[in-house]
Amino acid sequence: MTAVTCLPTPLDEVRRIQLNLIKKNAITDGLVYVQVTRGIAERDFAFPPEGTNQSVVMFTQSKPGIADIPIEQLAFKVKTLPDLRWARRDIKTVQLLYPSLAKMEAKGEGCDDAWLVADGLVAEGTSNNAYIVKGDCIITRNRIERQNRVFGILAAV
Repeated sequence: MTAVTCLPTPLDEVRRIQLNLIKKNAITDGLVYVQVTRGIAERDFAFPPEGTNQSVVMFTQSKPGIADIPIEQLAFKVKTLPDLRWARRDIKTVQLLYPSLAKMEAKGEGCDDAWLVADGLVAEGTSNNAYIVKGDCIITRNRIERQNRVFGILAAV
């Protein structure tokens, strides 16, 4: 099964919207979050009909001082924890409860975040994509290892 979601808006229009959001929210240091969905449809877990307009959600977050932090200091400590999201089918949730609990456990032990591990492999971070920067390379999971798992967009680059 392949599920491909392409950006429904040209990149130059996305950039214009982002710059407008940054200006309206007076962001000097921060980020613009972008989420693209398959569109509005009945909640029955089936994909919406072909031709359904996709939804694009964007918002800003202020992160004062982040642009001034030297790249070497942006690294953070990570704790690995078992990926129990799919093992706890008794918890009816959109699967954000376990990552939230895992992140709080990591923070309680002096780490910045947790990476969730399944079958001995890092699946993803609790609120981020898991990757390693080594020299000039970004290391992420290869395509074969990623089959049958949900991954953030960075892993698909």
